[in-house]
Amino acid sequence: MTPAEELRAAAAKLRGTEHHGSIEGDTTNPALVQLIGNLLRAREPLATLLDDAAARLDLFADLGDKALPTAEFELAVARVINGTTP
Repeated sequence: MTPAEELRAAAAKLRGTEHHGSIEGDTTNPALVQLIGNLLRAREPLATLLDDAAARLDLFADLGDKALPTAEFELAVARVINGTTP
């Protein structure tokens, strides 16, 4: 899978994930509940960010691996979402 494909796969995973019901775990910690809620609301903006990074890599495809620093942090996030963190 190319880095651009990794980014798009993570974006698709975020868009395909829906949350229904309550938050499981330690719901007695208001800060944790707030953080989880914020992360759930960040799915679409984060997916858009990952798609934009993939498009940037496509734009600089001729540079090959030299273009990777333009999406270094987005790719790290995508790999965590995809469960492929090196």
